[in-house]
Amino acid sequence: MKLSGSADSLGLTISTAGATQALAVLSDLALPDRFLPDTFYPLLLFGLCLLMVSLIRFPSLAWVVSRRRLTAVFLGMIVVSLFFWPFVLTWFLVTNGYLGASLLRAGILMRGGQI
Repeated sequence: MKLSGSADSLGLTISTAGATQALAVLSDLALPDRFLPDTFYPLLLFGLCLLMVSLIRFPSLAWVVSRRRLTAVFLGMIVVSLFFWPFVLTWFLVTNGYLGASLLRAGILMRGGQI
């Protein structure tokens, strides 16, 4: 549940989950050799469903780009990866990076840490 535009959302938002699922399919189709088996998609969908109904707080995009150096490094990595991979695969990896960072952040906050 998203309370405001800049606050954390309780559970993964539907738009992020849908984008992740769609980008997984598109990135698999964009590459000459299929790198994801067909059994991956139902498992991904199940995992995303669990994250959507979870009590994990996912940060807004403002949290992700709140530090200038980190944002510059992050954008630099995106630009460099666009030279090696198709756009949809890069976007899929960026989305997975957001999910991973959000889950890591949630784990640190659950243990009483500060970010």
